Amino acid sequence: MKVGIIGCGFIGGEIAKFIDKDDYFKIIGLNDIDKAKFGSLTRNLKKSRPKFMEIGELIKKSDF
Repeated sequence: MKVGIIGCGFIGGEIAKFIDKDDYFKIIGLNDIDKAKFGSLTRNLKKSRPKFMEIGELIKKSDF
């Protein structure tokens, strides 16, 4: 299942780290107003290497 996350703060980060451990889900993209938060979060993920996506694209390409 393809997952998109809007917001790379504490809550979005915790969700991303949890999903990153699962083989059923794949984080395909992230979005945040602050691109520094996006960079920080992606460095903390072990398996996923999501790209930055605009909100419309993220919603269109995500299952969840």
